[in-house]
Amino acid sequence: WEHRGGCNDVRINMFISLFILILLLSTLFSTSPFISLIGDTEKWHTALMYLNLLWLFFVLKSLEKIFLQKLIFISLFSGVCISLLAVKEFFFPSFDYADLANRALWSFGHPNYLAGHLLLLLPFTCSSLPLFSKETRWIAKQKRVPWGRIQVWVIFFLILVTLLLSKSIVALFLVFGYTVYQVSLLCIQKYRFSITWSVFWAFSLLWLILLIF
Repeated sequence: WEHRGGCNDVRINMFISLFILILLLSTLFSTSPFISLIGDTEKWHTALMYLNLLWLFFVLKSLEKIFLQKLIFISLFSGVCISLLAVKEFFFPSFDYADLANRALWSFGHPNYLAGHLLLLLPFTCSSLPLFSKETRWIAKQKRVPWGRIQVWVIFFLILVTLLLSKSIVALFLVFGYTVYQVSLLCIQKYRFSITWSVFWAFSLLWLILLIF
């Protein structure tokens, strides 16, 4: 959470520079550079939109730690509400979702949009789990919430179940890769387990994804 400078700043600047370079090249060499830059009535995923998000990143990076914690807590709370409503609509739909009736989407218009929103919340949830870093387990440490650990696990599995019900292939494989990375890091660095456990978790999650489809 804290601004540490040094190597971390260098890495962040490298990724930001690479991101801007890719964004400029993809805009210049697209079939319609003008639409790629500012968009039209049908296309809103434009270069200006991503530049605005980059500006938002710098704004959030400059905020105080306590404010960021509150902001993430509110985001996770909204994610829980969204997940509950999406699961409810999946099993007990209030509308006719036509071709998307077998996928969780709620009011996002498409399951991929729902999955993309929840996917951004998953790393914050994982970082608060008791299995991982003690420095980032701020939710479980709240004195006013003695059942904080249970709360974090419930949020984690609720978001994970909603992502599975969305059946978004890209989101599911991103979850797969992120989970493999986190479990491998946990097994090797913290508990010094063999890489076999990492492979076991990887294939278990992959089997679950394939089972959904």
